[in-house]
Amino acid sequence: MTRQLGLTMIASILMLFGNTNADETKTFNVSGEWIVGESGTPADHQEMMDTMQTSVVVTRVRADEDSSVNSVLASGSFKDGKVFLEGEIEEPTDVLISVTRGSEEPMTLPAALIPGATTSFALWDKENSFPGVVDQLILVEDFRVAQQSDDKFTITGDLSSMTDQELSLATATIEGVSGNLKVGSVLPNKSNAVLLRNGRFSIEGIVSEPILVNLWIIDEVDVYIASVDLVVESGARIKISPSTTSSSFAPGMFASELLAHSEVKGSMHGKIIESWQNSAEYRESLDEYASAIAFEAQNAKSDLEKAEEQTETEDSDQEATKDPYDVYQKMSAIQNSVLKSIAQNLDEPLTALLAMELGVRTSMAISRELESWNKLAQELDEDLVARRVSPQRDKLERQIRVTTNASTIVAGHAAPDFTLLNLEGEDVALYDDVLNNNEVVLIDFWASWCGPCVEKIPKLKEFHTEYKDKGFEVVFVSIDDTYEDWKTGSDGHKVPGINVADLNGFLGETPVDYGVQWIPTEFLLQSDGEILDRDLTMEELQEFLDDRFGTPTEEETDDPINEDDVL
Repeated sequence: MTRQLGLTMIASILMLFGNTNADETKTFNVSGEWIVGESGTPADHQEMMDTMQTSVVVTRVRADEDSSVNSVLASGSFKDGKVFLEGEIEEPTDVLISVTRGSEEPMTLPAALIPGATTSFALWDKENSFPGVVDQLILVEDFRVAQQSDDKFTITGDLSSMTDQELSLATATIEGVSGNLKVGSVLPNKSNAVLLRNGRFSIEGIVSEPILVNLWIIDEVDVYIASVDLVVESGARIKISPSTTSSSFAPGMFASELLAHSEVKGSMHGKIIESWQNSAEYRESLDEYASAIAFEAQNAKSDLEKAEEQTETEDSDQEATKDPYDVYQKMSAIQNSVLKSIAQNLDEPLTALLAMELGVRTSMAISRELESWNKLAQELDEDLVARRVSPQRDKLERQIRVTTNASTIVAGHAAPDFTLLNLEGEDVALYDDVLNNNEVVLIDFWASWCGPCVEKIPKLKEFHTEYKDKGFEVVFVSIDDTYEDWKTGSDGHKVPGINVADLNGFLGETPVDYGVQWIPTEFLLQSDGEILDRDLTMEELQEFLDDRFGTPTEEETDDPINEDDVL
């Protein structure tokens, strides 16, 4: 009986511990920190944080539109610049962290909660460090994906061994290089940057096929920028570390490259990136590059700093070294040599595709590059070709057409016809609607982001006002990427004449047909469509219009003379 009772008690205790452990694994924690910039004293910062009312809310996010599903999981407020929230969840959960300060609009941050883990974020008050820059909510150390998937990849980094960079406000982010990813992929971007903690970070994502990405480490305060190429795939585990002197930095945005090592044997990353990054020649060049930019940084210091350092060291003479750019070119040559070999090996077409996407094409003749894309199109499956080969091939073919057309769409040739939409969504045909109704037409290719284009608009507006009634018209063709940019730029600069757009950048059908390689680019046409001239300066256009239509002074002298005036 006693033995039975003892066994029962042990079972009860085990069940109790089991339940307690189960409860603990359901608990999530959210930790927040308020980071204030360098402007002002710590006492000022503390007073500001203490007096400003704050609200922090963590809300469950699901695709279900039922508002009851998007429930509040935890809430609280900052105290002494920190906030700590906890609650319970059954499984990894996508959430939205919302922070409101005083009467300001709420700031939001997508995040993932994991049972038994802490999700950390920072309220980064950037205004005090970078006037005019919007404050930011940012994850700290970890970007997690709530979705459970065999296709998940993980990138971890430890830069704590870097000695001459604090990296206290450095962020890590990745951006995709391979385009048109499969549906269901989860790839963090610049809006999902992670703030490093003690030089460490971790980023998760989901991809069902190998893709190329760039990893960036950026510290806006200490002005440090470094990057490295990665190939991520299902189950990838990649570790980022400094090279021997990765912390070196010099004017001109030169920073030593980081190293990326795959912890999965036989990975695509190992086959491609590490194929040159682990070579003795590349490692030697990497050290040489770091020495070169360190030398540049030393030379950039003030004379006073140099004098102080000379008193502290016996050997103050620093040996001259190579230019950083020259060493960088050498490193690029090593990389391209390896990538060319990979790109031409069609026995492994997927690695060849990644090598092409990585940029080996930049060292190829354009005809050779097109040939490589065509060969890949024959080796890869139809879906992959449609998403990642055809767009690159089409882009290259358009670039070839641009080069050809730039030398043939010149004075004496007929201008290509086009029909484009104006801001009101109406079709405007060049020949039928414009040339048929005017004696001379100027086509101006521009974009709202183009400074030289915008500078010309006031003068073209003068010409349009002065000569429109005499048979002169201006057609502005925007190559902006979005309707919003085009409309905002048009309204802001009061674009005159006929305003249409081909919103596909330089590789849109219209700029390609006209061989537009830069903007602004202008074409002067007569009514039958023949090109009279291209790329005129404003002075040349003024002279042409004066010769064609007469100057205002000439118009006055051409008026009939009144006999009374003569007498």
